Amino acid sequence: MQPPNQPLSEDRLRYITEPPPLVHNDKRARKELDAYFNEQLRKERLKNVINWLFIFFIITAAAVATLGIAIRLLHLILPESNKWLTEEQIQGIDKLFFSGAIGGLLTSYFKKSNES
Repeated sequence: MQPPNQPLSEDRLRYITEPPPLVHNDKRARKELDAYFNEQLRKERLKNVINWLFIFFIITAAAVATLGIAIRLLHLILPESNKWLTEEQIQGIDKLFFSGAIGGLLTSYFKKSNES
């Protein structure tokens, strides 16, 4: 027997052949192939659903953030008689955007965008 790091000799290479063609009448092989491809299809569908949920979450979060920023800016611009939120509610909006995880995400995003 040859050591594994040496090339194969010609007499051993002739034993390497192509696999036999798929027999379409073989019910067991067909069932195994169908099960395999159905499993792959299920995995792909699950990935697609998770992807769409993530995209939906991003769009929803962006809409809520945009609405919150718009409300906060309106309260900066409008006269006192037209403001509808209390000072505590405005501070709540400020805390939401400038503290915690959202503030960290916004800060890291702006840092990255300013670097490039």
